[in-house]
Amino acid sequence: MNPTDPNPEPPTDLEIDYEPPCWEWDLWEREAIERGMSKEMATLGRAVIREAGQHAWCPQLRCLCSEEVLEALLLRSPDLAKRLCAVLLETDGLRFALAEDDPRSCEMIELAGFEQSSNW
Repeated sequence: MNPTDPNPEPPTDLEIDYEPPCWEWDLWEREAIERGMSKEMATLGRAVIREAGQHAWCPQLRCLCSEEVLEALLLRSPDLAKRLCAVLLETDGLRFALAEDDPRSCEMIELAGFEQSSNW
């Protein structure tokens, strides 16, 4: 289908029946809510699980952010989990941080020792 065509054809059955893919982090979020986790915590967990995999965080962080470990942390220590997740998301898995000298700055600084090949 060409969007600039002055005489567009009607959509095909394939286009009408399209459903976006359900990613594992979306499924995890839905199931966590069904298991009793708050929407806020499940959404936060979803974001961390997604970023850990999509941005290839180091193996140690991916282990920490695995579905089972992260769910246990979010349920047992929600305040600690919120702070940890915020730091991980803001630093892209402890790789970068915003320069603190000017809060309006968008300058990123690399965090030494947290590169992907780092051995903890």
